Amino acid sequence: MNFKFLFFFSLLSLGIISNMNSQVIPTKSKLLNTSNSTTIIYTANHTPIPIEEVKGSVYLDDSFSKGKIISDLTKASQNVYLRYNLYRDIFEVKYNLADEEILDFTKAPDSHAEYHSNKFYLKSYKDHEGVLLEGYLQQLHTSETIALYKRYYQKFHDPKPAKTSYEQDIPGKLTNQISYYVLLDNNLVLMNSKRSKILNSFPKHTKKLKAFIKEKKLKFKNDKDFVQLIQYYDSLNG
Repeated sequence: MNFKFLFFFSLLSLGIISNMNSQVIPTKSKLLNTSNSTTIIYTANHTPIPIEEVKGSVYLDDSFSKGKIISDLTKASQNVYLRYNLYRDIFEVKYNLADEEILDFTKAPDSHAEYHSNKFYLKSYKDHEGVLLEGYLQQLHTSETIALYKRYYQKFHDPKPAKTSYEQDIPGKLTNQISYYVLLDNNLVLMNSKRSKILNSFPKHTKKLKAFIKEKKLKFKNDKDFVQLIQYYDSLNG
């Protein structure tokens, strides 16, 4: 780690350079050295599997891309290279692409990441099984009354041993999954992407929303349809 970063971090923590410019690196406490760590995949019965034996990638994009890490308190930011590890739900950081050292961007509610021109915020939410989690959600729309978020996550399919000598073992596999959340009245709710049930996420304007869905032929198979519906709901409250 370059020691000049630690010097800047110490100043930032004291508020000395928070207003100097937007090119300020967050404190050392925000970043953890993970150069010796690896992602470990676990089966349903908690058996570890080497990542090399698993089909699919733990990353949203295997390559590091230009991005930013930003303090929401001081508005200070730093240009870095980011890679989103979906399995661990954490952003991996490099200051320069040539760096061998890879850091973790420590999860903190007072900071966020800009990755692939999208903003990712740390939120508390419930998954499909009602389990309370904390992780990154991509912001798709926000206003004074409503916000829309997208969650990326992964499902691991356990390996299956061959049943006969004529068959082959089926390796474990990671598949990317997506879900959407709407924030209303400070309540973050998982949206049911089924067209027949998506209106359950909204406390009012259901008749108008239903007519809008029919008129626009929204299928809710992509971000655009969700954003359209949220923006329309937002206009009804204007």
